[in-house]
Amino acid sequence: MPRWQRPWQGLACIAGGFVMHLTLGTIYTFGNVTSYLTSYLHVRVSEDVDYATTMWIPALMNMGQGLTLAVGGRLYGRFGPRVACLIGCAVLTVSTALSSQTVRSSVALLSLTYGLGGGIGVGLAYVAPMSSAMKFYQLYVTFLFNTITIGFINPLWKAYGQKNIADDHFLAFVGSAAAVFNSLGRVMWGALCDRTSYRTAMLCACTLLCAAFATMQLTPLGGRWMFAVWVWLVFVSFSANFCLIVTAVANTYGTQHAGPIYGVIFSSSVIGSPISVGLANVFLQKLGFPVMFMIQASFVCVRLDMSNIH
Repeated sequence: MPRWQRPWQGLACIAGGFVMHLTLGTIYTFGNVTSYLTSYLHVRVSEDVDYATTMWIPALMNMGQGLTLAVGGRLYGRFGPRVACLIGCAVLTVSTALSSQTVRSSVALLSLTYGLGGGIGVGLAYVAPMSSAMKFYQLYVTFLFNTITIGFINPLWKAYGQKNIADDHFLAFVGSAAAVFNSLGRVMWGALCDRTSYRTAMLCACTLLCAAFATMQLTPLGGRWMFAVWVWLVFVSFSANFCLIVTAVANTYGTQHAGPIYGVIFSSSVIGSPISVGLANVFLQKLGFPVMFMIQASFVCVRLDMSNIH
């Protein structure tokens, strides 16, 4: 049997890609870290630092990722997955190491190292593991609204929870479990798509996410566990985008040159991330979390409408 036809190599490719993306996906744990990081910077660096300030870190990470995903796709196509992954992971590692120093001196420098630098590393390495198993596309506008939604809830869910829950250990557990639900959700939505259709699975995911955002403001009435379940519903719902849109676009356009094109579509995060920060700065302080939750629910409704098209 030729080497490329050995079944175990396909499984090894999937396993390796999963492990790598588990590391690259640490961006989704920022909501769990931001309370510690913001507090540290507020005390050690500047009293002007608040949650709105540190939102620029994940925003710049998303921007760096969006700017370099197409480059990572080119690296994959020209030099293969090993080179693309090696370069991306090296940049991410160096950026994280530098952040251990910049966190002590400047929010701006930390945003550049851990935020922008980390995002560039993730972007360069992101495409190769997936393209090695299957090349696929994403819809630009759908991903744009997805970025806006994630860009709000990912860094601020814990800040909202702290308004009514004083147990930081419990909130840390909620955040850790949310990352697990985000991972398992992709498997769940993918399985549903296989058994039904992209349209059915996406309608279910968007409906669940819209309902979770629209009713998030009611969680104080149900206590800490209601809040935990609602956060997990949000994370398991938005995870659908990362597996379902793949199916729709791959079926429509095919898989040729999918890596670079996926990078171009993902570049919508360059637009979506600043919008998330802008909305938070304009509305969060003046109108509070309930209004922001409804705004996010409206963005999900746009994606819900788009799922009827594809």
